[in-house]
Amino acid sequence: MAQFWKPIGSVALLATCLPAVWSQRCADHPEKHIGATVNTTSGSIAGHAAQRKPGVSEYLGIPYAAAPVGDLRFAAPVAYESNGSIFRADSYPPDYPGFTPQAKQIMRDFTTGNEQDEDCLYMNIWTRPTVSDRKPVLMFIHGGRFTIGGAHSEYYDGQGLADHQNVVVVTFNYRLNIFGFSGAPGLPQNVALLDQRMAVEWVHRNIAGFGGDPDRITIFGQSAGGASVDYYSYAWKAKPLVAGLISHSGTALSFVPNTPSQTGSYFYHVAETLDCGNADSDSNEVVKCLRKKSWEEVVKATAKVPFAPSPALPQPVFHPTVDNITVFSDYPSRSRNGEFASIVSLHTDP
Repeated sequence: MAQFWKPIGSVALLATCLPAVWSQRCADHPEKHIGATVNTTSGSIAGHAAQRKPGVSEYLGIPYAAAPVGDLRFAAPVAYESNGSIFRADSYPPDYPGFTPQAKQIMRDFTTGNEQDEDCLYMNIWTRPTVSDRKPVLMFIHGGRFTIGGAHSEYYDGQGLADHQNVVVVTFNYRLNIFGFSGAPGLPQNVALLDQRMAVEWVHRNIAGFGGDPDRITIFGQSAGGASVDYYSYAWKAKPLVAGLISHSGTALSFVPNTPSQTGSYFYHVAETLDCGNADSDSNEVVKCLRKKSWEEVVKATAKVPFAPSPALPQPVFHPTVDNITVFSDYPSRSRNGEFASIVSLHTDP
């Protein structure tokens, strides 16, 4: 597919009304700008009016990374390449696989029963066309113990927030369970956290087209999403690309991360279950074999890995692993030494 990259400065500001150009047209025909097509690095994105808040433009299911399937399973995310056609962002993407039958029933009211698929690296954007300056951006990271959940939830619907506050709201999916924290030998660890970084990079590069200010992005999250925000501040301290960090609950100390050997042992447990070899096998062949299995087979095999020892609730086994790149083992000392993103807001209300 042909690459469709445009620098921020040339992104078409079609989802918002700029005072110098659009003020009269916005006054005369504001409805014409609801869901207006926006040129992005993922192609031209066409939105629609949000169902409950028709004054808000809603863009659902925007691809920000290539489908993490085949040779990209367990691998670092790769930026999505557009074929140049218009993408109609009118429906939620699938959630990442990981729900058990019991979890589906328990989470029925929390999620909306969305389908699951390995190809889920998409985001959703809500913005209200205005004649104001570019707006702050709130980018939400969902929770779920790094094992379940997704951006498709009534509780994460951003149309109300975008309507009542002068902000652009973004939600997105990232890989979970073994797909996001595989322990696969020779491959990057914590690729779920790399997914989150790629989503931030996409928003920083493209959000101006939706009326947002790339210099005023705040990431916020709950539970595992809150921990992700904290992980982010340590992992990307040199170039955070965000101006704000909010952890509703969950920090880098909320989860005891796996050691590489722990996660590796869990990975090989799944491999043995699926007849793909063990720790004594050629690791490249093991990975190659697991990449050929359906995601349903892989999810079922992960359920057979014993829970990690815990004095309280059983701990999921595929979750953040110390790699000293995205997850560290010494957060207290890093905090004392100031080894985290030093974020100073350059924009204040008058």
